[in-house]
Amino acid sequence: MDAMTFQREAMQLEKLMYHVSWSILRNSDDCADAVQDTLMRAWQKKHTLRSMDHFKPWLMRILVNQCKDMLRRQKRRSFFPLDEAAESIAAPEQPLELTEAISRLKPEWRLVIVLHYMEGCTVQEISAMTGTPTGTVKTRLSAARRWLGRLLSDEWEEEKG
Repeated sequence: MDAMTFQREAMQLEKLMYHVSWSILRNSDDCADAVQDTLMRAWQKKHTLRSMDHFKPWLMRILVNQCKDMLRRQKRRSFFPLDEAAESIAAPEQPLELTEAISRLKPEWRLVIVLHYMEGCTVQEISAMTGTPTGTVKTRLSAARRWLGRLLSDEWEEEKG
């Protein structure tokens, strides 16, 4: 693969890369770093790509792994005071919007929801991108939908009530 082909293919996936990284990292600066690091890593490892047909899942898997690495590094360095933790767990006073509810999902649930519903990826594509078995992707989608349904219906009932 030459530099022009790589650049063209990567630019077509730029929006998707930011959506995926945002669903994991939740910080625009970290997302930009993850996308940049992913592109550099992918360019260095371009010889491992077997076929251009697999470019998208190959690049997304590198991105997901990069984001997970960043989260692991952040966890090791982070300090979160207990009083702030208690405040963040407190029930919201205002009804939740869907995007806010999605942001409260566990990262692995948030990722499959974003890829499936916002980016239109199939379960098989998500499986290939994340390196997760299709059954696990289906389970995560189902669990996330149930959780969102309960959360949003509780909020809706409170609003009606």
